[in-house]
Amino acid sequence: MKILVLGASGGIGKWVVKLAHQKGFKVTAVIRSSSSYQPPEGVNIIRGEVTDPGFVHSIVDDEITIISCVGIRRAGKSPWAKIQSPPNLVETVNSNIVEASKTKKNVRLIWISAAGVGESRQNCTPIIKKMITLGNIGVSYQDLEKAEKLIHDSGLNVVTVRPVTLIPGNPTSKAMQVGKYTLFSIIRRSDVAEWILKSFQGMENQRGHAIISG
Repeated sequence: MKILVLGASGGIGKWVVKLAHQKGFKVTAVIRSSSSYQPPEGVNIIRGEVTDPGFVHSIVDDEITIISCVGIRRAGKSPWAKIQSPPNLVETVNSNIVEASKTKKNVRLIWISAAGVGESRQNCTPIIKKMITLGNIGVSYQDLEKAEKLIHDSGLNVVTVRPVTLIPGNPTSKAMQVGKYTLFSIIRRSDVAEWILKSFQGMENQRGHAIISG
């Protein structure tokens, strides 16, 4: 099975590439031209800008699963930390994927959103509802809201993954779907990647959302 990983140099993307390669999938890591990231030996690398519609069209093929780990980057953990990406990054990338997929057969998309986006906001505690509107965190959530609507209306075979608060660490195999997002909800980036790779082989003809926690 062919897997195309967008945002392969990011926190979740690196784990998706590593674990998918270990499982024997044919993996292509898509990274920026300026990135110094080196994937495991045997993983194909494509360099380019996923905000460029022409570039995305050139890398999407028939019978492929796209795993998009693209997200807005901030300079720090503070809600007001400077944004280092375009404020509509995820919406732009998802739009490019949708357009590129129209001329291809059997394209599946799994992409990273966030718990608290869309109807999942009703499953957040009051303090989390407040936090995800603050500063540049709010900018990221606005981007994800628009990206989710675009994907929902696209008709693509897609699963949206909404992880709770992300932390570092090796996989624990404890990721699971949950119904609430609280101040203490956390999940390792590696466990998000592991959950995707364990689950996506059963996603044929499936469309939906999943909040996951560790």
